[in-house]
Formats: sequence, structure tokens, C-alpha cells
Amino acid sequence: MKEEAIEILLKLWREDTTAYDGRFWRFPELSLRPREGPYRPRLLLCRETYVAETAATAGAEGTLALQGFWYLSSLAAPPLPSDYSDARLKELTGRVWGGRTYDELAAVGGMIIDSPDEVPEKVAGLETIGVDTLLLVCSFGGLSHAQVCRSLELFADAAIRPRQTARRA
Repeated sequence: MKEEAIEILLKLWREDTTAYDGRFWRFPELSLRPREGPYRPRLLLCRETYVAETAATAGAEGTLALQGFWYLSSLAAPPLPSDYSDARLKELTGRVWGGRTYDELAAVGGMIIDSPDEVPEKVAGLETIGVDTLLLVCSFGGLSHAQVCRSLELFADAAIRPRQTARRA
């Protein structure tokens, strides 16, 4: 089966289109080449996102939630830590981010945690570096359902609805 799979991959890499009818694999003509017409590669970015009415509230609730996210990502057993610690976050982010504090993560765009006044600028900054698809991780680190819903409403009001209005104009 492995040899047949290798044969298929080699054919797909060498030929514009190919079909295959083997012992283990069968498929009609296909191609790995881009289709004709407008094609634009996507740059996708996934970010933990929390928006609260004020930057202070977003920071206080967001830091603890972000630490909770990384705590659970490390496969540590619940309960989540009830207080925020830069040292703890730095330890938890060691494998992925090289060990960073909340301020260091914020400086490199490691998350979107802020007030509605600051969110459009952060999203615009991501667009500047080529991000055209943003996946929001909104339910993380012990945030309540109500906090997540309110954060999504605030994000939409700050970053999505103004763009929809501008496109219509």
C-alpha cells in the first residue's frame, strides 16, 4: 500500500493531471495544480480574543483567561489558577512562544485582548502583515458564557460592522 501511495504522489508531482486505478487506490482524473482564474493564497491567523468595555477590564479578565488557556494547553489538571502570574505564564508559554509574559505576547501580537477602542488598530496591524482570515478563539481559560458573548458583540461592533458599513457606502 505504501509503495502505491508513493507512486501516486510522484505522478501527481510530475504530471499536470492524473488518474489512478491500482490495487489499493482508485480515483478519477485530478490535479494538484492551481485552478484557472483568480487565485489568491490565504494567510490565516488564529488568536485568543477577548474584548471588554475598558482596557483595564480586558486586561484584568483577559490575562487570567489567557493564563488559563495556556495552563489547560499544557495538559495540567484543573482547577485553573485563580490569580495571574507573569512567571507562571512565561513558564506555560515556553514551548510555543519561547516563554513570554503577557506584555511580551501583546507586543508581538500574540492575542487580541483589549477594549473596543483598540481592537480596530490591532486588526489593521494584522492586515498590514498580510493576514486576511482571522479565526477568533473566544471561549478560553475559564471565561464565562456571558463574557464570551459580550466579547464577541464588542468585537463585532468595533472591527466587523464598521467594515460592512464602509463596503456598502
